[in-house]
Amino acid sequence: MPSINISIHGESSVCQTNYDKIYTADFIEGVTYDWTLPDGVTGSSNSNVITVHFGQSSVSGNISVRAFNSCGDSLTALLPLTINPLPDMYIWGNPDTTYTCNGSWNVYCASGADQYTWSTGDNWECCGFYSQGSTNVTLLGTNNSGCSSTKTIHVISSSSIPSAAGTIEGPENVCIGQDSITYSVSPINDATSYTWSLPSGVTGTSNSSSITVNITPDAQSADISVQGENGCGSGQMSVLLMTVAASLPQTGQIICLQEGLQYAINPLEFVENYTWTVPDGWTITEGQGTNSISVISGTFGGIIQVTPSFSCGNGSTSSLKVGGATISINGTSAICSGNLNETFSTDLIDGAVYNWIVQKAQQDTAIQIPSMSLSTHQQKAELFKLL
Repeated sequence: MPSINISIHGESSVCQTNYDKIYTADFIEGVTYDWTLPDGVTGSSNSNVITVHFGQSSVSGNISVRAFNSCGDSLTALLPLTINPLPDMYIWGNPDTTYTCNGSWNVYCASGADQYTWSTGDNWECCGFYSQGSTNVTLLGTNNSGCSSTKTIHVISSSSIPSAAGTIEGPENVCIGQDSITYSVSPINDATSYTWSLPSGVTGTSNSSSITVNITPDAQSADISVQGENGCGSGQMSVLLMTVAASLPQTGQIICLQEGLQYAINPLEFVENYTWTVPDGWTITEGQGTNSISVISGTFGGIIQVTPSFSCGNGSTSSLKVGGATISINGTSAICSGNLNETFSTDLIDGAVYNWIVQKAQQDTAIQIPSMSLSTHQQKAELFKLL
């Protein structure tokens, strides 16, 4: 095929947007066409007609084509192509959604285009309208190249301020270093967004009915609050006192309220549970988990312990050594002098050993009668009067 000139036919100035245009080259019978396109411009064809797609990444350049067959190639045809950008519009405040109150006057202004067409009927940079209910406001902007783009604002209009916020749900006591703690409130009537306020050192953000917070080392005990918002104003807030604890205070001493029957410690702030342990053979009848317990004492003494705990961990363990069961001595308290055989007895406890002590009434020193060995339980001694 002898070298011949061919031409490309189509628009030489287009917009950088997502649409298609058709370009053609002079038709020659029995040949194949090879098309080349600028960067970001897509399309393919081996005929004299090609459909070209322009996107936002398309840039200016040349469209070229050559025709060829077994006899040879044509000359390459070029069409310089200018791809114009779309208007880069900006609506002041950049609102995708805006909230207002019924009957209020609203003004929005834009920049970035040469001509403006608002759905409100305004044809300059700004538009104004009275809000009523919910609607969309659309702006069509056009530049001097004839390229256009749109922006839409969703306008939500309320008739009154939101209802009062309900009770905040979430832990009142928190620990330094805790993360991902969630607080929430039931959906508030007429609220289009929510405003949360947090204590110093507590971090988190949300404009919905729940918030997830982290407790930093600098956190302070204070109120967490939330209130509903809309275009008419703010509703009544709800408040929850958040108490921040680093660790439990010292447990303190166990107090014997009634020997062998009741023991307690002073209540501690933040504590959620008290774990008591008693000697073998003793029984806790009530109060486990609280700061005071009632018990039935066993035969032998030992150690009573209590450990307070809360969500941040355990406090220190407090201990108290206690004796075993109390026994009574049976026998007469007045005996005749010279009586060499007088029998005394005490309660029989399986497995126990007994240590007897006799003290003369007129003397300060005690006379110890030989016995088996010292016992491990509490004893009851009586003073005998020698007649």
